[in-house]
Amino acid sequence: MTINLPSFLKHRISGGKFIVIGRAGMDLYPSPIGSSTSKAKSFESDLGGSAANIAVSLSKLGCKSSLISSFSDDGVGDFIKAKLNLYNVNTKFCNSISGVYKNSLAIAETKPENPKVAIYRNNASDLQIKNDLIENIDFSLFSGLIITGTALSSEPSRSSTHLSIESAKKSKCPIILDLDFRQDAWEDVNKASLEIGKVAKNSDICIGNDEEFNVLGLHNQYTGKEFASNLSKNGKLVVYKKGSSGCELMHLSSHVSINAYKVNLLKPFGAGDAFMGGFISGLKDGKDLKASMIYGSASAAIVVSKIGCASAMPSNIEVDKFIKKNTLINERS
Repeated sequence: MTINLPSFLKHRISGGKFIVIGRAGMDLYPSPIGSSTSKAKSFESDLGGSAANIAVSLSKLGCKSSLISSFSDDGVGDFIKAKLNLYNVNTKFCNSISGVYKNSLAIAETKPENPKVAIYRNNASDLQIKNDLIENIDFSLFSGLIITGTALSSEPSRSSTHLSIESAKKSKCPIILDLDFRQDAWEDVNKASLEIGKVAKNSDICIGNDEEFNVLGLHNQYTGKEFASNLSKNGKLVVYKKGSSGCELMHLSSHVSINAYKVNLLKPFGAGDAFMGGFISGLKDGKDLKASMIYGSASAAIVVSKIGCASAMPSNIEVDKFIKKNTLINERS
């Protein structure tokens, strides 16, 4: 079944200029590859954080991307800004803050199964995004505002994110939500269900996986699939990711599904950020919705087969080459 992208989204997204709000951080990977953190001889550094990763993915895939975030005024913040600049992500709408607020740090093992990941986010600087960063942005210049769910987990970032939505809507700038539910970022899962759910209902495109949609359903006692289905019936474009079983796109009463790619898994994280970048860049390039889902899935498959997150985000050449060499495989039992 063919589902057409609503005309107002097609026209706006084709401009290829996106702004992402949320976190950027430093990732450290135990070395040699496959080492446990406790046995690491050294660590490889990379840019991380879902919003930063999405912005990098979009940039590598030929879009113009900007980030809204707050960095710590220290060496880690400097590292993050330098990496974003390297990947041509505009940081004009970011600031640096001093004091107790620091960029997040993730130490993640490069293992295909049960990797230990330690994330340090006490007094996270990206949750200090304030209204003054939003007030000077002309959203009429952008093709889409991409929101990551973790930006809603506390104040003042939550209010600033809502302000960005209000400002974007006034400029008819599409709202694209990556559910990005991280349990350790929320004190109460029911609060996460309520807050992310509000934004999901205000979005034009909503992307998440089984676990994330299940969380959204809690507030209204829906299953995740019921919540996603209700969003789609209300005119939202919903992408429901199902891991190795592929993903499903829903809009109004129409559905289209694709299977997954089978790859040599090196690590299980980074896929969601890569999918978002691949899917949105596919729409920007005029691909239909199914082809854009395939592009997102190929981007995700490439990232989980490589070390790192931001540095692993593929280019158009890499994605096109991957799609030509690989086929979607039905892994449903």
